[in-house]
Amino acid sequence: MANPNPKIEHLKATQLQNLDKETNKQITSKGGKASAEKQKQEKLFEKRMKKLLSLPLVDAKAKESIKKLGIDDEEIDNMEALIIAQYQRGLKGDSRAFEIFKDTIDGKLKETVKIETNEDDDRIKELESYLKKKKKK
Repeated sequence: MANPNPKIEHLKATQLQNLDKETNKQITSKGGKASAEKQKQEKLFEKRMKKLLSLPLVDAKAKESIKKLGIDDEEIDNMEALIIAQYQRGLKGDSRAFEIFKDTIDGKLKETVKIETNEDDDRIKELESYLKKKKKK
């Protein structure tokens, strides 16, 4: 969401501390209200999506196709249809569809890099220190 007041758009958190208390309070209050509104909208969107996915599938052709896979009629809703569609994409060779299934079932793998070095190498220590600082940010 774009900041409605371009005069304060460039301010950083540290600069807010330098303002008088009333101005600081007004600015942070606006930010808090905007954040609360965004969270409210996201929650509403999530609620609507869950409702839509729980509704029965109305596409008769898709429903018949899903029945042929051996899924009971009362289990077929929009969520089931989306899962089947993703499954079918995976069968056709879509590696991203496969990845989504794998990550959902097994959990997403964390990528880590371990550097084993000679402790006397200052360049490696410098690099490790840099990476640690970056990770903290």
